[in-house]
Amino acid sequence: MKVLITGVTGYLGSRLALHLAGAGYTVHGLCRNRCSWKHSDTNNIRIFEGDLTKPSTIDLAILGCTTIIHAAAYTRMNDPYMKKFYDANVQGTYNLLITAKNHNIEKFIFISSLSVLGKSFPGVPIHEKQPRTIAYQNHYELTKAMAEELVIDFGKDSVPYLILNVSRLYGPGNYTFSNGVNRFLQRIAKGKCMILPNRLHTKANYLYIDDALLAIEKCLHPGSPLNERLIVGGENCDYRNLIRIAREKSGSSLKLICLPYGLVRTIIKFIYLVGKLLGVHGTFNPKLLDSLFTEREAMITHARTLLHYNTTGLERGIENTLKFMNNEN
Repeated sequence: MKVLITGVTGYLGSRLALHLAGAGYTVHGLCRNRCSWKHSDTNNIRIFEGDLTKPSTIDLAILGCTTIIHAAAYTRMNDPYMKKFYDANVQGTYNLLITAKNHNIEKFIFISSLSVLGKSFPGVPIHEKQPRTIAYQNHYELTKAMAEELVIDFGKDSVPYLILNVSRLYGPGNYTFSNGVNRFLQRIAKGKCMILPNRLHTKANYLYIDDALLAIEKCLHPGSPLNERLIVGGENCDYRNLIRIAREKSGSSLKLICLPYGLVRTIIKFIYLVGKLLGVHGTFNPKLLDSLFTEREAMITHARTLLHYNTTGLERGIENTLKFMNNEN
């Protein structure tokens, strides 16, 4: 089987291309700049330059493919400009779906985010049928939700799809902007002091990268689901326990200082506004803070039942991640 992966130079895309090539698939990888592909070429992987906002550049990469895994997205949530998110995440997805329709693609696997589904409630994890109960917190969430609607619309008569709402990814792989969990673990392991809001009870779902790769591969198998949404996740955990595990596995002596959430948000907003006046966009803003401290406990039973993938516990996953980071430095 020949598979097209968009965003092939990203954290998930690069690992996925190598994984599928190792499993015997032929992979066409699409990226803006071929030089961004940091791995050795193999017989099973071909890298194509293209831009999803320019449909004519997609055709060559898609030739001969039966499946598309759309992992490309604009994720820089510190960027205040909606247009960049819309062009990449909405218009780019539309262009790819049109091309998929023209080439009679058999399955369009859309890599989305758990955050699109909103927040969880105490004792009620997010599930596939849950209606969103809060406003979209940033441009990324909104445009991914808009892209999902396009995927569903095309799936009604022309492009069979599978939407995977992936939870927070972590584990060995490329160091990218979107891999926030790895950066957080690294700060715990290497830092002397960390200031956080006093909402360490906030829970989220964490997915080890190898488990994500296996789940996505299962979507390619004959008889795998079609025209469905699946939450692909791992273990639910709050920040307090996440920090505890990372400290223990790294031997860190990190000192943690907790401040009132409102105070931390005010400080971040002040720094963000000053930076905006100076024409500098920092890596953090109040919307990103709110997103990170929104409850995102997830129910993954449906996806595990249909895809039969395993989940790695946080203890083992964090230990493997920290070992990888140490070897990289």
